[in-house]
Amino acid sequence: MRVEEKIWNCYDEVASTALRHGYLSIADAMFSASLEEAQRSSSDLALLARSCFGLAATYQQKGRAREAMHYYRKAISGFEKGNDSSLNWLASSCENLAILHIADGTLGKAKSLLRRSLAIYQKLFGDRHPVLIPAMVHLGFIYSECNQPDKAIYYYRLAKEIQRSQRITESC
Repeated sequence: MRVEEKIWNCYDEVASTALRHGYLSIADAMFSASLEEAQRSSSDLALLARSCFGLAATYQQKGRAREAMHYYRKAISGFEKGNDSSLNWLASSCENLAILHIADGTLGKAKSLLRRSLAIYQKLFGDRHPVLIPAMVHLGFIYSECNQPDKAIYYYRLAKEIQRSQRITESC
C-alpha cells in the first residue's frame, strides 16, 4: 500500500468512527480531508467515491439534504466506474439518495434509484436476503403514494416474506 493510501485510510477510519458515534463535525472534517487526499494523490476512483459517500452520509445526518444529494451523486458516478467490489457501495448510495428524494417529494427519481439498488442487491445476495427489505418497503411506499396499491402490496408482501423467512431460519 502506498503512503498516500495509508494517509487516506487514516482519515477514512477516523471519519467513519466519528460518524458512527455521532461526532458529525469531526466526520465532516475528516471525510473532507480524505476526499482532498484522494483527489491529490490517487487515481483510484473507489477512494474518491468512498470519501464522497462518507461526506454524503454525514450531511444526511446533519439534515443538509442538498449537500448529501450532491455527494451521493458523485459517489454513484465513481462507483459506476469501479469494479464488482464497488457494487455494494453503489447500491447503498442509490438507496440513500432515493431516501432523500422521497423526503424531497421527487418520487420518480426515488423509484428509479430504488429499483437500481434492489437489482444490484439481488445480484449480490439473491432474492431472499434481508438487505432487500428497506428498498422493497420504500418502493411499496412510493407506489402507495402514487395510487398504485397493487404494486405497493407486491413490494410490502415480498419484504414481509423475507422478514418472516429470516425469523424462521434464525430460530432453527
